[in-house]
Amino acid sequence: GENKWDSFTFKLISPAFANIQPQPVKVFHANFSDLKYWEMHIFRSNGDVFYTVSGDDNPPADIPWDGIGNSGEMLVPGHNYSFSFTAVDRAGNKKTFPGQTFTIVAAFFADSSGTQIRIANSELFDSRGSSLSRNVEKYIQEIALLRNLYSTSGRVSMQSQHSLAAHFFDRLRALFSEKDVSPVSLLAAAGNEGCVAIFIE
Repeated sequence: GENKWDSFTFKLISPAFANIQPQPVKVFHANFSDLKYWEMHIFRSNGDVFYTVSGDDNPPADIPWDGIGNSGEMLVPGHNYSFSFTAVDRAGNKKTFPGQTFTIVAAFFADSSGTQIRIANSELFDSRGSSLSRNVEKYIQEIALLRNLYSTSGRVSMQSQHSLAAHFFDRLRALFSEKDVSPVSLLAAAGNEGCVAIFIE
C-alpha cells in the first residue's frame, strides 16, 4: 500500500528579493500532519550543526530562518549550507527528510545594535581576484539605500581580508561624505574570510 510518509513534503522556498537578502534569509515549507514531534537542522558544509529548531505536534506551514546560528553567529555568504527535517508521528515512527544544499550570496541583519551587510567575495570580485566584478554597482546602490533606511549616524565601515577590499570601499566612499566613511579594516573574524562585512551605524 501507499507509504503514509509519501503524502508529506518538506522543501525550501526562496521568494524573489533584492540582491541583498533581508531577514528571514530562507523560508522552509513543511506539509505534515499527525506528528508528535519535529526537528529541523541546518548544517555547515563540514556537517556540523549550525542551527536547530524543533517543536511538538505539527510544524507551521512556513518555518522562517533569520540566518543566525545556535551560538548567535551569522551565516557566511558564499558558504554552502544544507538542511534536514525529522518527523516523529504519534505512534513513534521516525523519518528524516534530507534537503538540498543552498547558498546565500548576500544578506543584511538589522537589530538594535545596528545593521550589518554581508556579501560573498565571489559577488564582488572576479574569480581571479584581480578586479571588481560586474555585480559591484548593483550592490553599491543597495548598500546606499540600506544606509539611508537604517543609519542613525550615517557612519559606514567595512571588514574584509580580500586584496581588493580597499578598492571596493573606495567605490562606496564616492557616494558618501568623507566624514561618514571609516577606513577599511582588512581583518575579518575567523570563519568569515569568504565575505565582506559592511557595518551601518
